[in-house]
Amino acid sequence: PNTVIESLGAGVPVIASDIGEISEMLKTPTGDVAGQLLNLDPKTRMPSVASVKDAILKYFEDTVFWHNHRCLSRLAAEKFDMDTCAEKY
Repeated sequence: PNTVIESLGAGVPVIASDIGEISEMLKTPTGDVAGQLLNLDPKTRMPSVASVKDAILKYFEDTVFWHNHRCLSRLAAEKFDMDTCAEKY
């Protein structure tokens, strides 16, 4: 999860397994997702190699998609700002 926060703060979209609270971490205040969530294979409990490859290629092949997720990353990162965390505490 720390890597997710660091990536979002740097404006880098996240490609991650859809486990735990990762999906909530990637959500912006408007409910958009700042990255791609990969489903787990029921047998291996890991994302498939093909799904990881497809997610990476999506960013290389669709620059609008990449740029949109970069902007969303910064929005999603706002909830981890120390001032925001202190106020919520």
